[in-house]
Amino acid sequence: MDLSKLLRLRKVTRAVQEYFRSQLDDHLRSLQPLFRPSNVLGEHIRNAPKQTVKIADASLKELLSLYARIGRVQPFRFEDEVKPPIDVFGAAAEITPVTYDYGPGGGGDAPNIRVTSPLKWVLTFKGLGPSRLHELLVSQSGTARMELQTCLLHYLVLHIILSQGLGVAPILRALRFTLETDFVEALGGLPMTCVSAPVKTILPEDEAIIQSTELSGASAFEEIIDIESILRLDDPVKGTLVDLVAGFGDDLLVANADQDDS
Repeated sequence: MDLSKLLRLRKVTRAVQEYFRSQLDDHLRSLQPLFRPSNVLGEHIRNAPKQTVKIADASLKELLSLYARIGRVQPFRFEDEVKPPIDVFGAAAEITPVTYDYGPGGGGDAPNIRVTSPLKWVLTFKGLGPSRLHELLVSQSGTARMELQTCLLHYLVLHIILSQGLGVAPILRALRFTLETDFVEALGGLPMTCVSAPVKTILPEDEAIIQSTELSGASAFEEIIDIESILRLDDPVKGTLVDLVAGFGDDLLVANADQDDS
């Protein structure tokens, strides 16, 4: 893949990303009432409105179990117990693109680069995304230590909310977004829920990645749209995405259609 084609695919990727991110942001705003912690924990939440929540006791038991298993090990190492009422105030959700380290050329002495998956996002409560969690883990002193505990509780409560058979998860799936939970071993098995668009992004050949990062001078790269995943899509949105890609050159569609036929 030459750099000129890579540049066009990157522009397509960002256009597709904006299309789906705008939709997902709108959906999350509409679903905001379903993210309230009191929906699963009821009066176990401090200052929660008085209401009967059938699953409140079971949700509390699950929360305390998760906290005992994850919060007491590295990198959190909390020794104190959590008791109701729980101080969890999150209500609105936000999304952050997934990132990971990758070593082009098989690793070796070459430094890793930070890769972004533009059509896959980590779903968290607002203001408590992965970068904020990392900042608190690095600090771990004074007020930051208390904030870290609160941040951890929010991740666990959100996991419980999204694990319910009814509510946010099935609605997002019906709106063509896929949900999956990653249990991050480096964070004691902390569950992080990721939301993905119905089309995929991929990494090009390592040579193209290396050339791109050398030209930009940055150790970062974004995955590019997998146009074949658009062409295979069995969904009314396919027409919109095909038109979007065609706006950057019909040859992008023709080349991938030929590969499918072969």
